[in-house]
Amino acid sequence: MLKLTTAAVAGLSLLIVGAPFASATTLPLLSGTYIYTGSKFCQMTVIAGYVSGKTATGSGTPLVAQINTGNGSNTIKLSAGILAFFQSGSGSGSAHINGFDIGGSTILLQNTGTAIGGGEIQGAPLAAKASTGTASFTQTATTATLVTPDGTDNFHAYYGKSVSGIVQCAVLVGIDHQGCSEQYQLTHS
Repeated sequence: MLKLTTAAVAGLSLLIVGAPFASATTLPLLSGTYIYTGSKFCQMTVIAGYVSGKTATGSGTPLVAQINTGNGSNTIKLSAGILAFFQSGSGSGSAHINGFDIGGSTILLQNTGTAIGGGEIQGAPLAAKASTGTASFTQTATTATLVTPDGTDNFHAYYGKSVSGIVQCAVLVGIDHQGCSEQYQLTHS
């Protein structure tokens, strides 16, 4: 006859309940090939120069005399393609991208008037180009960092379902080394 004590029941309960918790602390890994979509937005400053003026009724009112672009790259980019992660250690390795970008200026300023060479446009119209490259990466349970030749980008990482410890979907969002917001959605393929 099997006789269980309170300590034995508590220990057995801990053993049964504790097993899933141990696997929940395992880092889900970005590994293999993912289809991705991404977006990047960079702000800019618009500088408006004002002068005193008079309206038709004679009252004084400030008038815009000049508008120029200031600091900030004034760019937007939409991306899609394949992003492959190769783990060289638990939570680190290399990432390879092969995709397509559409990007340009978020605001185009067009000059008017003959005094300033009317018709000139400040900014870059939207254009398409291929996107390829390699970066090293590290990841934690809540972050992902990509180190490219251009700089280091830190993202908050939100992982979805994982199968055998491999992330099946994820969202990465953050402010990159240029001060621009970036977001990527990854789906394992």
